[in-house]
Amino acid sequence: MPLPWPAIFAFAGAAGSIISGSKSSKAAQIYADAVAAAGVEDAAALAAYAGQQSAYAGLHDAYAEKAEGAVKRQALLNYEYATLQAGLEEKEIPLLLLSIEREVAEEEQEADNREIARRRELNGALASQVALRTAQGVQAYDGSPLAMMGADITMFERDQAIDAGNTARRIIDKKFFGSERAKLMADRVSLLRYGAGIGLETGLEQAELVGTEAHLQAESIRLAAEGTLLSASSLLSSSQLEAESIRIQGKQAKTSGYINAIGSLANAGYRYGSLGG
Repeated sequence: MPLPWPAIFAFAGAAGSIISGSKSSKAAQIYADAVAAAGVEDAAALAAYAGQQSAYAGLHDAYAEKAEGAVKRQALLNYEYATLQAGLEEKEIPLLLLSIEREVAEEEQEADNREIARRRELNGALASQVALRTAQGVQAYDGSPLAMMGADITMFERDQAIDAGNTARRIIDKKFFGSERAKLMADRVSLLRYGAGIGLETGLEQAELVGTEAHLQAESIRLAAEGTLLSASSLLSSSQLEAESIRIQGKQAKTSGYINAIGSLANAGYRYGSLGG
């Protein structure tokens, strides 16, 4: 006996529900696999980036050591140069004092030479006057001749006094300004050495700060790498949970298709029975 049309329609509807549920379940499984694969790929990319960050942090640590060492070497070189410069200028001080002593000695010698020249000139003038007066039959040491000789001696003594005063002034000036210059040079040497010490101390502190700053940057990069790894792990877990949720939804769709099919068949059987089929 052929099945009535309502039963045929019921079987067809049930089959459609089962096929639709199976297709939805299969599509959900495919989509879930794609989501899981994408999560694995993205997590791997983040993990690789985290590895690059860690490697860069290591390079930054090496840079910190080199930068600190370079600044220290520069500070030591500056200190050595300033110390040598101070030493050279300090050696110039006794040379300056020695040159002043020589200038003073030369000034005194020149003064003696001028006095000798004046005395020779005076003696020559007096001898000429004596010879002239003697040739003329005049007493050389009486009256006008004696007065003239006295005038020559007075002129000599005046020139001698003026020269001695000028010589003394020049000698005093040389000694005073030379001594003051030597003091200034000594002060400059002290200042150079003080500056060298301060520069060295500051340079070493700067080197330490440079190294610390670079190490802190490396540590910051390292922490960022750890954060990237955590993000990768979180992304992987999230994608796996999402994929599992999609799979569950697909299973639910398949189960729902079976339930709908059973309900359609049961409803059709009930109707068919109530009609007395």
